[in-house]
Amino acid sequence: MFQRYAVLRAGLMSLPLMLGACSVTRYHSTRPADRAVPAPTAPVAERGQAPPPAQQPPPPVPDGLASSPSVASSDADTAAASDSFTLERVALTARRMVGVPYHYGGTDPRGFDCSGLVFYAYREAGVPVARTSREQLRASVPLDVDRALPGDLVFFRTNKRAWHVGIYLGDQRFVHAPSTGRAVSIEKFDDEYYVRHRIQIRRLDALN
Repeated sequence: MFQRYAVLRAGLMSLPLMLGACSVTRYHSTRPADRAVPAPTAPVAERGQAPPPAQQPPPPVPDGLASSPSVASSDADTAAASDSFTLERVALTARRMVGVPYHYGGTDPRGFDCSGLVFYAYREAGVPVARTSREQLRASVPLDVDRALPGDLVFFRTNKRAWHVGIYLGDQRFVHAPSTGRAVSIEKFDDEYYVRHRIQIRRLDALN
Protein backbone atom coordinates (compact mmCIF):
# COMPACT_ATOMS: atom_id res chain seq x y z
CA MET A 1 0.00 0.00 0.00
CA PHE A 2 2.75 2.38 0.95
CA GLN A 3 4.70 1.68 -2.24
CA ARG A 4 1.65 2.33 -4.44
CA TYR A 5 1.13 5.70 -2.71
CA ALA A 6 4.73 6.63 -3.26
CA VAL A 7 4.52 5.87 -6.98
CA LEU A 8 1.31 7.82 -7.33
CA ARG A 9 2.82 10.83 -5.52
CA ALA A 10 5.91 10.81 -7.70
CA GLY A 11 3.79 10.75 -10.82
CA LEU A 12 1.70 13.73 -9.67
CA MET A 13 4.82 15.80 -8.80
CA SER A 14 6.39 15.26 -12.24
CA LEU A 15 3.25 16.27 -14.12
CA PRO A 16 3.80 20.08 -13.89
CA LEU A 17 7.39 19.69 -15.04
CA MET A 18 6.28 17.74 -18.09
CA LEU A 19 3.60 20.25 -18.89
CA GLY A 20 5.96 23.19 -18.31
CA ALA A 21 8.60 21.75 -20.56
CA CYS A 22 6.21 21.37 -23.49
CA SER A 23 4.19 24.59 -23.27
CA VAL A 24 5.92 27.77 -24.57
CA THR A 25 3.89 30.88 -24.25
CA ARG A 26 4.57 33.31 -27.23
CA TYR A 27 5.56 36.83 -26.10
CA HIS A 28 3.00 39.48 -26.90
CA SER A 29 4.09 43.09 -26.69
CA THR A 30 1.93 45.39 -24.62
CA ARG A 31 2.68 48.29 -27.10
CA PRO A 32 -0.47 49.25 -28.93
CA ALA A 33 -0.39 48.57 -32.69
CA ASP A 34 0.36 51.57 -34.96
CA ARG A 35 -2.70 52.81 -36.69
CA ALA A 36 -2.63 54.47 -40.12
CA VAL A 37 -3.48 58.17 -39.94
CA PRO A 38 -6.09 59.02 -42.54
CA ALA A 39 -5.04 61.71 -45.04
CA PRO A 40 -6.86 65.05 -44.71
CA THR A 41 -9.68 65.37 -47.13
CA ALA A 42 -10.92 68.50 -48.80
CA PRO A 43 -13.93 70.01 -47.12
CA VAL A 44 -17.16 68.72 -48.59
CA ALA A 45 -19.49 71.45 -49.66
CA GLU A 46 -22.87 71.41 -48.07
CA ARG A 47 -25.80 70.47 -50.20
CA GLY A 48 -26.78 73.35 -52.49
CA GLN A 49 -23.32 75.05 -52.32
CA ALA A 50 -20.70 75.07 -55.08
CA PRO A 51 -17.48 73.25 -54.23
CA PRO A 52 -14.56 75.53 -53.29
CA PRO A 53 -12.29 76.36 -56.29
CA ALA A 54 -9.08 74.37 -56.52
CA GLN A 55 -5.91 76.37 -55.83
CA GLN A 56 -3.87 76.92 -58.97
CA PRO A 57 -0.04 76.98 -58.82
CA PRO A 58 1.62 80.31 -59.75
CA PRO A 59 2.58 80.59 -63.44
CA PRO A 60 6.25 79.92 -64.24
CA VAL A 61 8.50 82.90 -64.92
CA PRO A 62 10.17 82.70 -68.35
CA ASP A 63 13.97 82.45 -68.28
CA GLY A 64 15.69 85.78 -68.69
CA LEU A 65 12.62 87.85 -67.69
CA ALA A 66 12.88 87.56 -63.94
CA SER A 67 15.02 90.53 -63.01
CA SER A 68 15.17 93.26 -60.44
CA PRO A 69 14.20 96.86 -61.28
CA SER A 70 17.87 97.85 -61.01
CA VAL A 71 18.98 95.85 -64.07
CA ALA A 72 18.37 98.65 -66.57
CA SER A 73 20.21 101.24 -64.50
CA SER A 74 23.02 98.76 -63.88
CA ASP A 75 23.43 98.22 -67.63
CA ALA A 76 23.53 101.98 -68.19
CA ASP A 77 26.17 102.41 -65.47
CA THR A 78 28.24 99.62 -67.01
CA ALA A 79 28.05 101.24 -70.46
CA ALA A 80 29.08 104.63 -69.04
CA ALA A 81 32.04 103.07 -67.21
CA SER A 82 33.08 101.28 -70.40
CA ASP A 83 32.98 104.53 -72.41
CA SER A 84 35.01 106.33 -69.76
CA PHE A 85 37.63 103.58 -69.85
CA THR A 86 37.82 103.79 -73.65
CA LEU A 87 38.29 107.56 -73.58
CA GLU A 88 41.02 107.18 -70.98
CA ARG A 89 42.85 104.75 -73.28
CA VAL A 90 42.55 107.29 -76.11
CA ALA A 91 44.07 110.04 -73.96
CA LEU A 92 46.93 107.83 -72.74
CA THR A 93 47.76 106.69 -76.28
CA ALA A 94 47.78 110.26 -77.58
CA ARG A 95 49.96 111.44 -74.70
CA ARG A 96 52.53 108.74 -75.52
CA MET A 97 52.82 110.19 -79.03
CA VAL A 98 54.22 113.50 -77.75
CA GLY A 99 57.39 114.26 -79.70
CA VAL A 100 56.38 112.40 -82.88
CA PRO A 101 56.92 114.74 -85.84
CA TYR A 102 54.09 116.30 -87.78
CA HIS A 103 53.53 114.66 -91.14
CA TYR A 104 50.70 115.66 -93.42
CA GLY A 105 48.45 112.60 -93.97
CA GLY A 106 50.30 110.60 -91.30
CA THR A 107 48.35 108.08 -89.20
CA ASP A 108 51.05 106.17 -87.30
CA PRO A 109 53.97 106.83 -84.91
CA ARG A 110 56.25 107.67 -87.83
CA GLY A 111 54.34 110.95 -88.19
CA PHE A 112 50.85 112.44 -87.68
CA ASP A 113 48.69 115.25 -88.86
CA CYS A 114 46.00 116.46 -86.45
CA SER A 115 43.20 114.13 -87.53
CA GLY A 116 45.69 111.30 -88.07
CA LEU A 117 46.59 111.42 -84.37
CA VAL A 118 42.89 111.16 -83.47
CA PHE A 119 42.42 108.34 -85.98
CA TYR A 120 45.37 106.39 -84.50
CA ALA A 121 44.53 106.92 -80.80
CA TYR A 122 40.91 105.84 -81.23
CA ARG A 123 41.83 102.87 -83.38
CA GLU A 124 44.24 101.68 -80.69
CA ALA A 125 41.33 101.87 -78.21
CA GLY A 126 39.16 99.77 -80.53
CA VAL A 127 36.90 102.58 -81.76
CA PRO A 128 36.62 103.19 -85.53
CA VAL A 129 36.66 106.87 -86.41
CA ALA A 130 36.60 108.90 -89.61
CA ARG A 131 39.90 109.98 -91.11
CA THR A 132 39.52 113.76 -91.57
CA SER A 133 38.84 116.46 -88.98
CA ARG A 134 35.69 117.62 -90.80
CA GLU A 135 34.27 114.06 -90.76
CA GLN A 136 35.24 113.66 -87.12
CA LEU A 137 33.37 116.89 -86.35
CA ARG A 138 30.23 115.60 -88.08
CA ALA A 139 30.43 112.27 -86.22
CA SER A 140 30.45 113.92 -82.77
CA VAL A 141 28.22 115.98 -80.49
CA PRO A 142 29.10 119.10 -78.44
CA LEU A 143 29.76 118.93 -74.70
CA ASP A 144 29.96 121.44 -71.89
CA VAL A 145 33.49 121.78 -70.61
CA ASP A 146 32.50 120.49 -67.16
CA ARG A 147 31.21 117.25 -68.76
CA ALA A 148 34.29 116.66 -70.91
CA LEU A 149 36.52 113.68 -70.17
CA PRO A 150 40.11 112.96 -71.15
CA GLY A 151 39.89 111.45 -74.62
CA ASP A 152 37.14 113.74 -75.93
CA LEU A 153 37.85 115.88 -79.00
CA VAL A 154 38.72 119.59 -79.12
CA PHE A 155 37.99 121.43 -82.38
CA PHE A 156 39.45 124.69 -83.64
CA ARG A 157 38.57 126.58 -86.78
CA THR A 158 41.73 127.94 -88.36
CA ASN A 159 39.90 129.58 -91.26
CA LYS A 160 36.54 129.42 -93.00
CA ARG A 161 37.24 126.06 -94.61
CA ALA A 162 39.81 124.31 -92.41
CA TRP A 163 39.41 122.61 -89.06
CA HIS A 164 42.02 121.57 -86.53
CA VAL A 165 41.42 118.83 -83.92
CA GLY A 166 43.12 117.72 -80.74
CA ILE A 167 42.44 115.30 -77.87
CA TYR A 168 41.39 116.62 -74.48
CA LEU A 169 43.57 115.59 -71.50
CA GLY A 170 41.70 117.28 -68.66
CA ASP A 171 42.68 120.34 -66.59
CA GLN A 172 42.18 122.65 -69.62
CA ARG A 173 44.90 120.86 -71.61
CA PHE A 174 44.92 118.96 -74.88
CA VAL A 175 47.38 117.11 -77.10
CA HIS A 176 47.60 117.62 -80.88
CA ALA A 177 49.80 117.47 -83.95
CA PRO A 178 50.12 121.21 -84.69
CA SER A 179 51.75 121.89 -88.04
CA THR A 180 54.64 121.21 -90.41
CA GLY A 181 58.04 121.51 -88.75
CA ARG A 182 56.65 120.83 -85.28
CA ALA A 183 55.88 117.69 -83.25
CA VAL A 184 52.95 116.33 -81.28
CA SER A 185 52.70 118.48 -78.15
CA ILE A 186 50.50 119.40 -75.18
CA GLU A 187 48.90 122.85 -75.04
CA LYS A 188 46.58 124.80 -72.74
CA PHE A 189 43.22 126.32 -73.56
CA ASP A 190 44.24 129.68 -72.11
CA ASP A 191 46.83 130.21 -74.84
CA GLU A 192 45.80 133.37 -76.70
CA TYR A 193 45.72 131.66 -80.10
CA TYR A 194 43.47 128.82 -78.94
CA VAL A 195 41.22 131.16 -76.97
CA ARG A 196 40.48 132.94 -80.26
CA HIS A 197 39.99 129.81 -82.34
CA ARG A 198 38.57 127.16 -80.05
CA ILE A 199 35.13 126.10 -81.18
CA GLN A 200 34.03 123.40 -78.75
CA ILE A 201 34.72 120.10 -77.07
CA ARG A 202 32.87 117.18 -78.61
CA ARG A 203 32.36 113.45 -78.08
CA LEU A 204 32.03 110.83 -80.79
CA ASP A 205 28.50 109.55 -81.37
CA ALA A 206 29.78 106.00 -80.83
CA LEU A 207 30.68 106.88 -77.21
CA ASN A 208 27.84 109.24 -76.38
